Parts: sequence; C-alpha cells; structure tokens
Amino acid sequence: MSEPFFGPYIIGDGLYEPGTHQFLDALSWRCHRIIAERIRSDPSLLRIPRANIARWLALDPYDEGEKRSVLEWLPMLEEARLDELIARMTDPGEEGQRMRQSTPFVGILAQGERCAIRDQMIEQWEHREKVQLA
Repeated sequence: MSEPFFGPYIIGDGLYEPGTHQFLDALSWRCHRIIAERIRSDPSLLRIPRANIARWLALDPYDEGEKRSVLEWLPMLEEARLDELIARMTDPGEEGQRMRQSTPFVGILAQGERCAIRDQMIEQWEHREKVQLA
C-alpha cells in the first residue's frame, strides 16, 4: 500500500469542503470501505463489478487510457485473493484514489446509501463550521 495521499480524511478529522476534489475522494473512499465489508460478507457480490466491466467493454465508449483503467480491475476481480482486492479498493494512498476513479463496483451501494454518506459528510462539515465560529 502506498502512503496516504489525502491522509487527513483518514488520519485527521475527515472533513473537506463539499464539492472539492478532496471531498469527492473522501466520499469514494468511505463508500468503498462499506462496499468492501459487503463483499467480505458476501463474495458473490463480485458478480456485479465483473458484469459492469463486461457491459462497459461491450459498449466500448472508451479511449485507450480509459479502457486501460477499467481493465486494470479485471485481474484483481478474477485472480486476486479477496483480502488483496479489498486492500486495493480501500487503499488510502494515491494509488487507491486513482483506482477508485475507474471503479467497477457501481451497483453494490444503492444511490440512496451513497447520498446518505455524502449528506453525513456535508453535515459534519457544516457542524465543524459552527463549532469554529462559536
């Protein structure tokens, strides 16, 4: 695992201004941690990212760089041990952040769940602002 790239969202208070790149990276990291726990509990969920990749490649909407990013997940989904895959999914470092930008795990969390995580992060940010003003 690489060193933390956006370490404060893991090591510190975990709060970034909503809408910033750091906020979106932290949101993705938090979602992937939940997804990882679900996969650990039910490895059959790996059918979802495998099907996503197959569907996306069949549509072929990618340039070579984007296609390479999507295909990067395939060996991990097919050959890696579950703990290795989960470590890559939840890597807090720059490499993990880069990999999550082309995540095939769409569909394991419902949109409402992702929105609830985002809303919680926004609420934490707003509460922090109130505490700092007091």
